[in-house]
Amino acid sequence: MPTGSRPRNMNRATSCATPVAAKRWVPRLGLPLGLRPLVVRIRACYPAPMSKCDNRKDEILRQLAENAKPVAEITSYSIDRGIYGFFLRKGCLSVRRQKSAAGNGALLYLGKTESSQKVRDAGQHLADGGTGHSTLRRSLGALLREQLKLKPQPRSDSETSTRRFTNFKFDAAGEERLTAWMKNHLSLGFYELTELTITELRACEKGLIKPAKPALNIVHNPEGPYRAELKSARGECVRLAREWAGRD
Repeated sequence: MPTGSRPRNMNRATSCATPVAAKRWVPRLGLPLGLRPLVVRIRACYPAPMSKCDNRKDEILRQLAENAKPVAEITSYSIDRGIYGFFLRKGCLSVRRQKSAAGNGALLYLGKTESSQKVRDAGQHLADGGTGHSTLRRSLGALLREQLKLKPQPRSDSETSTRRFTNFKFDAAGEERLTAWMKNHLSLGFYELTELTITELRACEKGLIKPAKPALNIVHNPEGPYRAELKSARGECVRLAREWAGRD
């Protein structure tokens, strides 16, 4: 195609292929400064390809719910990567002024494991001391802090970044009480997706969270029903972790 000509399938009104003359370059992109809006227009004309799990969203969410087992009864975990879902099996979970975050059997948290379910779910989400590396445990702990008498602390004494506070953990006894609560109240489902690449798996997780709106997911969940309350509760834990670090 001659330089500056317009591809036949481009809408003239969108000016997707309008040539732009530019003399100054953007080092980070390796493109002329004037081409940055052009790149955006071209992307709009050529949408991103459909995710490999887009056609299976309903199936994956259904299978997660149907195959979920009480955490206390799980004796083995998959060694493959995939999508997992934690469900509230019994009782309720209070969220500030809301009476409960979900009813029995409702999806609380959805995530992915890029290595294996054994590493992510058993080794972090359901492990005493795993709160510093588990968004699920931090969110649950923030909501159950007073009920379980949890004491937020920095996740590491040697870490120098602020993540030691934002990725807080709880005192040792509190970690055990949180794990016990999870085993008594939650069920867990898993859907293996070994055929997906890591990039595709991340896209799949994002695509599932948006329609499902799990109560405890914050990332990729802008319409989550308890997003504001959850962030506030976690923010209080960050404040208490900082306070604990400066107690001396």
